[in-house]
Amino acid sequence: MKKIIKVLKKKECIMKYSILIVMFLGIVGCTNPSGSSWAVADLNKYDKNYLPFPTKQLIIGSTKKYIILLLGENYELVEAGSEYEIYAYQQWVSVTGPDYVKKTLYLKFINNQLKYWKVTNDTISIVPRNW
Repeated sequence: MKKIIKVLKKKECIMKYSILIVMFLGIVGCTNPSGSSWAVADLNKYDKNYLPFPTKQLIIGSTKKYIILLLGENYELVEAGSEYEIYAYQQWVSVTGPDYVKKTLYLKFINNQLKYWKVTNDTISIVPRNW
């Protein structure tokens, strides 16, 4: 009888620790930006995009509002004129060490409609100027 109680206590202890490990991994996995690796995620990059660009869904002639709904509001205005605007979205890479920009998606809108887009291998982070 004592052996059975000992075995049951041991199994109960193993279950408690297993549950704690699973809960810890779940919490850690939920706190990372989508597309980044939890093992090497930088804690200051929660507003960055790590997912590939959905270029198959970019349709020439789409409204600016639709494109922003599709890609999100994490863009930078690169250039603007009286009838056009150029926006940039960046895709980051999660690596050991500092994360970096892998690709940049440029979108040109003329009269609030998408006219051109291109993806480049620019690795420079675009920072808005505040004058």
